[in-house]
Amino acid sequence: MTILKEKHIEFLTKETQTRNFLYFSTKPLRLATIYWTVCALKMLKKTDILKEKRNEIISYILSCQNTDKGFGASKDFPSTILSTFNALQIFYILEYLYFDKKTIKYILSNFDSSDGSFKNDTGGEKDTRFSCCAILSLHLLFLFNKYGKFVFKKKLNQPIDYKYIKYLEGKGFNVEKFVQNILNCCNPDGGIGSKPGSESHAAQIFCCISSLRSLNLIDIIDLEKVKKFLIFRQTENGGLNGRPNKKEDVCYSFWVFSSLVMINSDDKIDKNSLKEFILTCQSEEGGFSDRKGHEPDIYHTMFALAGLYLLGNTDLESIDPGFCL
Repeated sequence: MTILKEKHIEFLTKETQTRNFLYFSTKPLRLATIYWTVCALKMLKKTDILKEKRNEIISYILSCQNTDKGFGASKDFPSTILSTFNALQIFYILEYLYFDKKTIKYILSNFDSSDGSFKNDTGGEKDTRFSCCAILSLHLLFLFNKYGKFVFKKKLNQPIDYKYIKYLEGKGFNVEKFVQNILNCCNPDGGIGSKPGSESHAAQIFCCISSLRSLNLIDIIDLEKVKKFLIFRQTENGGLNGRPNKKEDVCYSFWVFSSLVMINSDDKIDKNSLKEFILTCQSEEGGFSDRKGHEPDIYHTMFALAGLYLLGNTDLESIDPGFCL
């Protein structure tokens, strides 16, 4: 079975043009849906569509920026860490150079120096997901500032340098407390939770591994335990799940496998059966679903393609395992 590239392009194009209940109900996720779409089109090497829509998309993203220089999920929505990260991801894909120290200030305003965590917004919950979005946002801003227009030709696996870390610490960030918060979220089974004492989950492992990679501190956690937890996420049909006793889901083809790639352990699972599982989630009409026979959507389409690239599919444009860019 092969990737139905043209069908997926048709699916993504149709989804972006449809104004149905699903479109309006996902308004609180608008920047995320734009990111999933443009990233999927990039992997499918559909650069003509991205070039055609580039200015329109960038204009809309900038309209979602607030006076605090963070970005909301849609226009007139309050700023969140997640939406700010989505905005920066989109800027990177569309090669729009963005840097503003006030955006750094906004991100760090959501850092809790008492425990080293980040929250999604001023009154929001704390979660390693938001810590990940914050660190990766700061990392992208670092790269934009350091390399300028040449950043789009650079590999994203270059960690934040010492000088920039000290700059962030001067603005209220504390690396030691941030790392300690991640360590506090690590569980005896090798998994990592959303906060200290929470259930282990593969997606939270990705968040922490990618954050630590950006800080060049990936070896600070017990990678052998983490590897074991991730390896046991593969089910009998080759798919991956997020935690024990749960069904496989195609999105974990990225969350789990990319984590294994980042810790140099991607040879520890059955790659062929994982590829086969992903392709069974492919709709003949285009798009991927969470499992075979279900309705396809943009989210699962993008992460299925990302998983297939990391598994060695050379027909797809490359993406970085930590940023999914």
